Amino acid sequence: MKIVAISDTHLETPVLPKGDLLVHTGDLTYRGQPDELARVQHWFEKIEGDFRYGILFIAGNHDFGFQREHELSRSILSAGTYLQDGGVWIGGFKFWGTPWVTQFYDWAFMDDDTPEGLGRYFDRIPDDTDVLLCHGPAFGILDYVPRGEHTGSLELLKTLDRVQPKVFIHGHIHDEYGVSSRGETAIYNVATCDDNYKPVHAPVVIDLA
Repeated sequence: MKIVAISDTHLETPVLPKGDLLVHTGDLTYRGQPDELARVQHWFEKIEGDFRYGILFIAGNHDFGFQREHELSRSILSAGTYLQDGGVWIGGFKFWGTPWVTQFYDWAFMDDDTPEGLGRYFDRIPDDTDVLLCHGPAFGILDYVPRGEHTGSLELLKTLDRVQPKVFIHGHIHDEYGVSSRGETAIYNVATCDDNYKPVHAPVVIDLA
């Protein structure tokens, strides 16, 4: 399966390569307002048919609507398959998606990086997950910010070691776009925009076998 992976598009509509499945790991919008979600819906409707398995996406910390008014948001952005602490089998592979990230100011889908905080969401991730979709990174891996610190989740790092998925895809930290690994897990930060919200990073193509 050829996955085309993007994240943190913030209403941008990058040109996408061909693939079997489009994966978006959150921050589709700036604030998750209905008019913004309608713009994403229009884009998704245009491109969904280009992918054999369609579009799979999660929310990010900018996508407030999915946390505050989930049913309304999903009624507006109805294209694609949306995951929020849930999984789906596609093409013989198990995907799991979660939007939660470490606490930073007052954004959506944030909690303390503790077993009682983020841990309660990450503990739900099944051991047989093949592809893990999160909005944010695990601690120490593609999570460094210019102010001089790692911003990823230790709870998520523990979960990676427990689950050991084939692939872990995230965004959130715009300027840490790139590829890494931990054990047998390939890790991709696929943020489309840089820290100036310019869509400078290319979509990432992942061959899943």
